[in-house]
Amino acid sequence: MNKDHPSYDIPDKSIAKTTRQKWLLELCEQLVTTYIFGESEVQTLVDQTQTLQDATEQPFRCRAADCPATYVHHSRRVRHEIEMHGGNLNSNLGQRDEFGYYYCRAACDNVFLTKTTRNRHERSAHEGVAVEEIDDAQENPTPQDFMFNYHKAKLSYGLILFEFNDAIKEGDGERLFNLYKLALLLFKTNGHVKYAYIVLLYLCQVIAILPESEASDLKHNRFHNKYGGKGKNIPLDLLKEQLNKDLKTTWKGLGANLSEESASRTSNALEMLLAIMMSIDNDCSFDKRKGYRAAKNPEESVKQVLGDLLGKNVFKFTPGREGHPSFPNFDGNLLHGLDYRTYTSG
Repeated sequence: MNKDHPSYDIPDKSIAKTTRQKWLLELCEQLVTTYIFGESEVQTLVDQTQTLQDATEQPFRCRAADCPATYVHHSRRVRHEIEMHGGNLNSNLGQRDEFGYYYCRAACDNVFLTKTTRNRHERSAHEGVAVEEIDDAQENPTPQDFMFNYHKAKLSYGLILFEFNDAIKEGDGERLFNLYKLALLLFKTNGHVKYAYIVLLYLCQVIAILPESEASDLKHNRFHNKYGGKGKNIPLDLLKEQLNKDLKTTWKGLGANLSEESASRTSNALEMLLAIMMSIDNDCSFDKRKGYRAAKNPEESVKQVLGDLLGKNVFKFTPGREGHPSFPNFDGNLLHGLDYRTYTSG
């Protein structure tokens, strides 16, 4: 199958419905993996972080053959390898090595845990030697297609939002919990440290802090289904906004009788009051319009958007293609700003 001009044998209605559903699901997974999430950047980041964490929990052994020396710190091991075995045995080049240590920019091969210690070493050991900052992105330049990157990232982000909405509608606390793990990385990547902290606190409460029963409540008791039915849940914070609106309407109806005491009494009775009103509506067969806002048929808009995208071949990778003027150098990886070496110490 040509990736740029795919062709599929679509099963007809003579095939069992479950078989057709499975075929469509597998096709969607294939397209998402190929054109949107690529080589699973999230899983790669997790694997790299776990590998590095495992390495830092053990003594750092000299990597030269038949050398039994071990060290508590990676930087001391590298210094030993330089002095005793003639050079740095790291496999990763650039500004930092595979353990997150910074290389000396004067090319003496020593590594340092922080930039501060690296700079101090350069001033004392290489006084007068001009050093130049090394950019990892410039070490191995590869042709980019910035327009493809932009639309790939946009699709990825849109699918993540769809996943959030679907998890809420289905009341799937476990899926929402997993999505929050991804949200933590996205917040961290884009510098939203307060949001990242709140999500991290939630994850820690569920995994480690709260008792099992309370952790389960925190994970799964996040939805409300007012009318019943599948896929009709709403988040609890939206329910709270609706209750606030009803409460303000009730206060407005009090008119001149509104006081702190009456407002408090009304708020305490609000849920029971709404239940009584709903019961009366049901007895009178009064159906309120519920659900979602009405919208016109999106077919025309979808066709226009698809026409623009297909006309520009935005999903065909073209090395060297420029991006949109407003986003000239767009990275297709939503987690491009994360460095797995930042999350361990050793």
